Amino acid sequence: MEQRQAYCGRHAIEERRGISVGLVRDEADLIQPVQIEHCIDEIWTGENEDVLEQYYNYIDYHFERDGAYMRARTYLDEIKTVSVFGPFQQRGSIEKVRSPKLAADVHRYLNRRYNKVQQR
Repeated sequence: MEQRQAYCGRHAIEERRGISVGLVRDEADLIQPVQIEHCIDEIWTGENEDVLEQYYNYIDYHFERDGAYMRARTYLDEIKTVSVFGPFQQRGSIEKVRSPKLAADVHRYLNRRYNKVQQR
């Protein structure tokens, strides 16, 4: 069966068997992370450091634009929620800066992927 695809701005419409389906592609994102990290932090205690006290399995997203930096983190045991930090002056800095366009674009990116986005 023939499949046709038409692009309308950032939306693609695919027609299959007479059914139109609206699909928002990744081009709808106005920003992309400069880095995505999957990390595990473990805290071991006990006399021989053989007792696993805490275990964190998470994904960090790093965003940068025009001298500003933002980070987002989701824990894999709470995968529907992501926490957003910043904008900051640069990576590793705790000095906050105003960057409303960066913040809006990062929130838009994350809102497309997560049920709950928390600004910290």
